[in-house]
Amino acid sequence: AEQDEYIRQLEAKEEVPEDKELIRVEKGFVVKFKHVKKKMIEHNKSENKPPPEKEKLFVNVVTSEKVGRPTSKAAKGGQQWSVPHTVGPLRMETDKGESLVPTLDVCFHPEALAMAARGSAFQRLVVDTAREGVENGFKRMKDDVFIDPGYHVLKGVRYKNGDPPVMVLAKKAKAKAKAKVEGVKKAKAQVEAKADAKVEGVKKDATSKPAQTALKKGFMTA
Repeated sequence: AEQDEYIRQLEAKEEVPEDKELIRVEKGFVVKFKHVKKKMIEHNKSENKPPPEKEKLFVNVVTSEKVGRPTSKAAKGGQQWSVPHTVGPLRMETDKGESLVPTLDVCFHPEALAMAARGSAFQRLVVDTAREGVENGFKRMKDDVFIDPGYHVLKGVRYKNGDPPVMVLAKKAKAKAKAKVEGVKKAKAQVEAKADAKVEGVKKDATSKPAQTALKKGFMTA
């Protein structure tokens, strides 16, 4: 209820960009990874030092109906899946020892989490997709990291910590649909303009040609 009110307030103030929308998300499960900054790996390597120690990272896997459903297509040896998702901003949360841990939310469609709950293979796909999304999120912040593919799902923990904040989702589908409609309208207007110009040209030719003397067959004018 509080999230819904917050979203309404932001929309009323027109503080949400036209190509974005705020979405309310639901808790799912929490994944613990280990990560390290790539610049630290390069620094230690240049100094002939041991690799830096990997640090803890939490990823909250959350859900919203606003995110696209997972889809698949036939591929050699099985199926190829596409799992839409959106990544929230980086923040710090505490672990059970009260230490601060970098934390991000990654949102999927509820159907993706339902499929993950039914099979470990699809859970791995969801987790790998979340990991790659988080790595790309760090990259956009100019802070490249390496996240170890190994992971641990926290038992009995659905979210770190409290209640999930609202997330921002790009209106890509709506924007593309609007652009397509505008493109069709523009093309139609261009065709109509060309047709009007052709008609006007024909009218002009008809009125500008000089009158010619009609000659009847078998007769000649003096």
